[in-house]
Amino acid sequence: MLDEEGAPLPTIFNLMPLPDERKDWCELRQGVDYLEADLGCGVYDLIVTNPPFSLTEAFIRKSLKELKPDGTLIYLQRVNFLGTAKRVPFWAEVGFPDKTPVLVPRPRFVRGGTDSCEYCWYIWDRGGRVNLPPGLSHLIAEGHKLKLKAA
Repeated sequence: MLDEEGAPLPTIFNLMPLPDERKDWCELRQGVDYLEADLGCGVYDLIVTNPPFSLTEAFIRKSLKELKPDGTLIYLQRVNFLGTAKRVPFWAEVGFPDKTPVLVPRPRFVRGGTDSCEYCWYIWDRGGRVNLPPGLSHLIAEGHKLKLKAA
């Protein structure tokens, strides 16, 4: 992700320790479809992804099955993913994320892609790996350093 001047923004990884264990990845553009990949149930301490908006529900359901009981699940997604009557049953099924920091300024993506939506990290932090307060907060990139502001 890039800031408004085109410089790289700090990532969520700056806020948490990363396990030095087996790491798997999926990237549709490289022929590995996460929704089709058999990665195993309950095997991951940490899952971080930025799924396509239209597939986010399916991604979250699959990720929660693959996450260890004390795992941490982190999704970058538009803030408006929280909304719509259609998603009420989904949120009742999976539960709201423990932590939801909104990104300020709005990110721009590689190759200049952007949209007019606000983004946040949806974090199910069962493992206590992410040093952020519960509920809504803001992650503000100032001079390429993250600063936390509680909502």
